[in-house]
Amino acid sequence: MKQLLSFIITVCAVTSWAAPVTIKGKIDGNSQHLHIMVGTQGNNFEAVAINTATNTFSHTIDINTPDAAYMHISSKFLPGKDLSLPVFIPAKASDITVDIKASNAISATCSDPNSQAIASYINDYLPRLFSSRKPLQYILPAITSGADSISMTMKNRDAIDYLQYYAHLNRSMTTSKFRYSQIRIPTEALVGCMSAQDLVMMPGLKYFREASAPLVIQEIAIGSNLESRLNRVKAAVADTALVAIIEQQLIEQERIDNYSRVGGEMPDVPIIDPQGNEHRLTEFKGRYVYIDMWASWCGPCNQEIPYLKELEKTLGNDQVVFVSISIDEDPDAWKAAIKRHNLTGNQFLGNETLATLLKVQGIPRFLIYDKEGRLLYPEAPRPSSGMTIRRILNSLK
Repeated sequence: MKQLLSFIITVCAVTSWAAPVTIKGKIDGNSQHLHIMVGTQGNNFEAVAINTATNTFSHTIDINTPDAAYMHISSKFLPGKDLSLPVFIPAKASDITVDIKASNAISATCSDPNSQAIASYINDYLPRLFSSRKPLQYILPAITSGADSISMTMKNRDAIDYLQYYAHLNRSMTTSKFRYSQIRIPTEALVGCMSAQDLVMMPGLKYFREASAPLVIQEIAIGSNLESRLNRVKAAVADTALVAIIEQQLIEQERIDNYSRVGGEMPDVPIIDPQGNEHRLTEFKGRYVYIDMWASWCGPCNQEIPYLKELEKTLGNDQVVFVSISIDEDPDAWKAAIKRHNLTGNQFLGNETLATLLKVQGIPRFLIYDKEGRLLYPEAPRPSSGMTIRRILNSLK
């Protein structure tokens, strides 16, 4: 569900009414250990002050309306029962009330019926649908049919557009996810599933430009180079704000491709050794570099370590240097794994930038760079492959 909620707060570049809006409400329950955050742009959240004497809160945000804010409500007394709540704010609205209950669970009710309908769809209907374990031919159409049913109870045109687009975008993204996971999608489930071309024509696009862009890139931005891909987008998409977002994403994609494809340059980003010293991969130019991207919490990574240690010990090719880069977020967990496995040699802690540039979507991941720092094998065989990787490494002179 987190994936479904992660993009509901995109704020459009061109909207009708821009003004401060106050989100306020009462809390039914113990408010002393309640924590409320409100966001208006992606993950840009602000803490909401709670008056524990009156069990009320009031927080003013700057938001272009109509649009949606995003509330995250949690409590120390209720671990694992956090609530993520979209709050649709109608045009010209100066305030909106959200009443919160915190007893055995956390729930919230919006004063605006359109906002409450959207929240109910996202927080109640969709979770039940995806946890129903029903077949794809039922789940995919139900994503949009459920929104159609709820929309019948709503009066605000912008709120209806928001809900309808949210549903169609979720259906398209879910279909794309299944398709890329090699799961066969029944033909009947795809009836009524919008293409990226259809989506960019919907009125609700203004709320979801950031979330729409990847689908447009996937389906429309096809070409042999950046210019041809962008030209296809401009010919298909009338929304100039969306085109600008897609252009930036295509430029970033091109930059990443230049690193992750065969012949790509070695990323010149900092990596940290166990003593806290900063290094660069470019320090290893002049020798072939066999890189292991791993993490202390990764079972398959840990299974490769004995093979990797044996390979490094017995290879006998001084033209090859072994470098291990962890993507652990916790440096202490990484250092503990080094000690546990008795690891020596070139051990480094990487970062999200390095993993992004190399398109590391799963670990363990092994790569080989040539002496000039150019990517030779983006997906090199693992140490456990035995003679397969030995033959490759021994051939590097």
